Amino acid sequence: MGEDMRRNPRLLCAHLVRVEWKNGAGHPRQAIGLLEDISRAGAAFRLPMPIGQGEAVRMYVAAASFGGIVRHCSAEFSAYSVGIEFTGPCWSPQVFQPDHLTDIASLFGNKR
Repeated sequence: MGEDMRRNPRLLCAHLVRVEWKNGAGHPRQAIGLLEDISRAGAAFRLPMPIGQGEAVRMYVAAASFGGIVRHCSAEFSAYSVGIEFTGPCWSPQVFQPDHLTDIASLFGNKR
């Protein structure tokens, strides 16, 4: 497996989110999904429907929301794995603390 070259470490989590976007025809769409990881620069979540690469989205969590661009979307079992890069204010734990937030690197003693 290749080395993860991300600029910001990903933190694992499990938190319900609402995602809104416009489909290719410009019609508003929304879905409830499961936030799986988050970093200062982006997030990944699982949704029941796909979103096109390059589409603008807004992810709503608790009292906060984050805008982003879809960087990847792939079918995985009965759902879609969607990765976004944030376009507005970046995420920080002070703004929103997802449920079950875990730094996987710290579990294995990896230094950053």
